[in-house]
Amino acid sequence: MAVQNPNSSQKHLAVLIDADNAPAAIVEGLFEEIAKYGVASVKRIYGDWTGPQLGGWKKVLLDYSIQPIQQFAYTKGKNATDSSLIIDAMDLLYTRRFDGFCLVSSDSDFTRLASRLREEGLTVYGFGEEKTPKPFVAACDKFIYIELLREEITTPATGDSTPDAAATPSNVKSVATEP
Repeated sequence: MAVQNPNSSQKHLAVLIDADNAPAAIVEGLFEEIAKYGVASVKRIYGDWTGPQLGGWKKVLLDYSIQPIQQFAYTKGKNATDSSLIIDAMDLLYTRRFDGFCLVSSDSDFTRLASRLREEGLTVYGFGEEKTPKPFVAACDKFIYIELLREEITTPATGDSTPDAAATPSNVKSVATEP
C-alpha cells in the first residue's frame, strides 16, 4: 500500500501508456476517467519519438504533463517499447508509493504485468480498444474500452460526429467491464 498523506483519501496511480497502441484522441477522456479512480501521480508514455507516427501524442504531452520515454526499435518484430514499460512498472511497484496502475494499451503482452501488479495487492485499471485480447482484459481489476473515451462532438447543423474535436464532460462516455 502506498504511503499517503493522512489528510488525503485519493488513490495514487501510475499511468503508463503504450503510444504504439493508444491514439492521442483519447487523452482528455482518458484522464477524466482516471480522475474517477484517483490521482495520476506519474504519467509516462512509451514509444519511438524519432518518427512521425506519434505526432498526435507529441501535441498533447505538455498540456497533460505526460513524460515521454524514448525507446528505439532495435530489432524488427521485437517490441522494445513494451519491455521498457514493463521494466518501469516493476521499478514503480517496488517504490511502494502507488495504490494502483493504469495500463493503456490493447496489447496482450501486458497480461502478465497486470497479474503481477494485482498479486502485490494493487488495483489495475486497463484501457484499450475493444479488440484487446480477453486475457489482458481479465487480468485487470477494471477495463475501460477507449473507443468510448475518444474526443467527439456532434455538429449541430448536421448531427455528424467529428473525431478529435474538443470533448465536453457531457459527451465523454465511459463504460467499464469487470472480469
